[in-house]
Amino acid sequence: MDWADLCPDLLLLIAEKVGDISNFIRLRAVCKRWRSVLHPSDQPPQLPCFVQLKRNANSSFDIQFFSLYSNKIHILHASKEHMHKSAGSSFGYINVSAYDNQIGNYFESLLNPITGSLVRIPLIVTCLPHFVGPSFNCNTSTTETGIDILFDMPNMPPCASGYQLYLWRYTDGKWTKIIEVPYSSNEIVCYSGKIYILSHQFIRIIDVMTGDEESVIPEQYMIFSYLIEAYGDLLGVKIFITSEGNYKIEVYQLEDTGKVSHWVKKNGIGDRMLFLDTKYGFCLKASEYDGFEGNCIYFKSYCSKKEFQFRYGDLIRYDMKLSKSLVVHSGGSVFGAWFVPSLS
Repeated sequence: MDWADLCPDLLLLIAEKVGDISNFIRLRAVCKRWRSVLHPSDQPPQLPCFVQLKRNANSSFDIQFFSLYSNKIHILHASKEHMHKSAGSSFGYINVSAYDNQIGNYFESLLNPITGSLVRIPLIVTCLPHFVGPSFNCNTSTTETGIDILFDMPNMPPCASGYQLYLWRYTDGKWTKIIEVPYSSNEIVCYSGKIYILSHQFIRIIDVMTGDEESVIPEQYMIFSYLIEAYGDLLGVKIFITSEGNYKIEVYQLEDTGKVSHWVKKNGIGDRMLFLDTKYGFCLKASEYDGFEGNCIYFKSYCSKKEFQFRYGDLIRYDMKLSKSLVVHSGGSVFGAWFVPSLS
């Protein structure tokens, strides 16, 4: 049997089972015919990698990607022209400073580390973005729409104090400013064409298409570590450190009866997995990934006390059913972001 003549349908079934994108790349590299059959868009759904920057002794940088599929670290040796920055959760791209020989200076860009594609972002962006991804919806493929970037900038004198929140969209080779609104909160999430901002005692809801804004006032005032969209539900997440030196996580869901909204504490999150970085988070369905179970939360240990059960920088998986934390990968830095790799 000539493996190069393998039935295309069977080859596509195999591609669905390879998991990690590095295995998919190797599969496409077997021969020219397999590469012609397997398109970049045929890659299986990808779990996020945790991305961190490591500075070497010679002042160069390595971008480290920890894969949940393989439980291994993949290293990308960054060129002198690229310097990685830890942005918020990103899909397909990471935020870098890239050197422009013509102007003799660095400019902010989005880099797809898998394909090498580089997209220069608006010059106004000088702060790390909250979110980089497709079409303002974390649960879609990057092949469906353009790239969205959400970021804030401090108001400059003589303007009032506070920040402005911006949403820019990259399509057909150019950037367009979609939204610019006053902003003063770290707890923010975006889905279904809307931006949700937890601000003081109410939730601001901004329609991306029209710019219209409304407010939802829950019955009780609550402060969360994270605000996350979870397939149609709005979740608030609280993380505590117990007196025994362990983590405890509580998840609340916003229930809207039409007249009154209120936060309801959840005992579990079902098939869903939450991924939290230093400030932001997103949700995926475990049933779409072979070998993974839902009702759990992945995050980096941020406590450095000696009596604490986990080391600073450990990657933790918190089981909602058992209320128990498990170290997935030991060591590293707490600073970084989740990155979903893509060939598109």
